[in-house]
Amino acid sequence: MSRFPRFHKTGRGSFFGDFVYDRVVKKDHFLVALQELFDWEGLCGDLIKLYKGKGLRGRPPYKPELTFKMLFLSYLYNVSERQMEQLATYHLAVKWFLGLAVDEPAPDHSTLTKFKDRLVPGGNWDELESIFDGIIRQALHQGLEMGDIQLLDSVHTRADVNYEKERERQDQGKPPRDPDAQVVHKGRRSVVGPDGRRSVRKIWLRGFKTHSSINAKTGVATSLIPARGNTADNKAFVALREHDCSLGNTIAPSGCPRPPMEGIAPTTTPIYTNASPKRDCTAASV
Repeated sequence: MSRFPRFHKTGRGSFFGDFVYDRVVKKDHFLVALQELFDWEGLCGDLIKLYKGKGLRGRPPYKPELTFKMLFLSYLYNVSERQMEQLATYHLAVKWFLGLAVDEPAPDHSTLTKFKDRLVPGGNWDELESIFDGIIRQALHQGLEMGDIQLLDSVHTRADVNYEKERERQDQGKPPRDPDAQVVHKGRRSVVGPDGRRSVRKIWLRGFKTHSSINAKTGVATSLIPARGNTADNKAFVALREHDCSLGNTIAPSGCPRPPMEGIAPTTTPIYTNASPKRDCTAASV
């Protein structure tokens, strides 16, 4: 058995992997700058540890940084994983960025799903946070200037739960399908019913809460805590600020240790939201 990880061959370095790209991918393309900005290959050692065979046993996987870059682009251009598969198959600049030869098909969308399952649901949130911390530190080293103000906020995300079936489970004495999804009272709101009459109703939400810290000047999210929906904001904000401090942001004093997040129960359930800003996801915009 090899002592070093084995990976799926992508054709990079071949005629279709370099020569063609040198003629069609412009040096001033955004993805060329993005490739040079960060040490993407440095992610391989951290990410391959999350694979069951560590790249040593079984079928050689795609390099984990390739899959990570696909998910990175899917967020950047606000496209689904299926759309990202199409983009990585037919768009030359994207294929070059991923390290795929022109005639090499991209990993399918199920590969991206399995990759995500190795991260958050697998309890590897700290590993994922460390990777993004490294990206932010590289950006700061490259000259990114953070502003002096950090915006701290908490946003609820509804759980993907069928409430009628959930009640049936509770009536049968079964545990909830998603124990991390907590019920939260959001207060009272004035609503207008189908009959046109206005009434005041209690607003309840079952789900999660995402605590975030965003630099006001750059719009860069520097700290993130996915937690249960009933997590107190004030406790999370302290942890967010201390994490910003560990990155060297000017908003926090340097050298302060990050305290344990007492009272915060991190969720192991993946959180999906459509609240991100809309981006042009056409292939021409890439």
